Amino acid sequence: MIEKIHLMANEVKIAGDLYLPEGNREKIPAVIMAPGFGGVKEMLIPHYAKVLLKKNIATLAIDYPNFGESEGNPRQHIDIKSHHTSYYSALDYLSSDSRFDPKRLGIWGSSLSGGHSLVVAATDHRVKSIFAIIPYISPPLQAVPALAGKVFLDLFLRKIGSKGGVLPIAGRPGEIAAMNTDGAWEWMLEMTSDAPTFKNYVTLASLLQMTFYRTSSYAKKIQKPLKVILAMEDSITPAKLVKNAIKGIPNVVIEEYPETHFELFREHLNTTIESTALWFSETL
Repeated sequence: MIEKIHLMANEVKIAGDLYLPEGNREKIPAVIMAPGFGGVKEMLIPHYAKVLLKKNIATLAIDYPNFGESEGNPRQHIDIKSHHTSYYSALDYLSSDSRFDPKRLGIWGSSLSGGHSLVVAATDHRVKSIFAIIPYISPPLQAVPALAGKVFLDLFLRKIGSKGGVLPIAGRPGEIAAMNTDGAWEWMLEMTSDAPTFKNYVTLASLLQMTFYRTSSYAKKIQKPLKVILAMEDSITPAKLVKNAIKGIPNVVIEEYPETHFELFREHLNTTIESTALWFSETL
């Protein structure tokens, strides 16, 4: 059963899909899930949520402000702080709803939302377990010079009153896009077939947010059970960056696969789903 709900994040109404086990009368554990860079809650997440239901674990999947079914403007603009606030609002909702056990709340993320999961877990005591797939730590250095000129042009245009620009999220190799490697274009076509609200662009101003976003200092503060899945040929969220960020923290489990960022989900989707379900059934 999927229940449609709405939450407030910085005075913006955001949309959520609540996946509920049927016929359950006890307080149950729940996991918060959110999409990666520029994504919406119908992409990838349902595959994981449906398997968690079989473990009697609920899932609350959310759209960030300005994306999908959530409200907010400018549309398709990434605001990191509002992303974090969305998670805190989801934790508020689950903690206050009598159907859920407030002592058994987890957080799951992939790519950008994997990075968010590290930040939220480090800053909110209500998170008891974390599962991060190819989590964002910082922007790959090779991506910054190629897009910097467009970002500064966009800022200039906004300053003089022009509308500002947008950039495709996924593109083919050689095309100008936020992501054009690791099979980004093919994955986007695959994952958006059941996501009618997805739009393949973000504001150029979003990239400025990403340029200054770092999650490693938060990762090092995590004291709760954390499982991380790495794609060893990943050029978008490089495995080396992730390993450095989580090095030395307690209660961390790492799984490695010889794939690129998006190939991980094409070649090992079922494996990562089973790993997710097993992890939360053991730690929540």
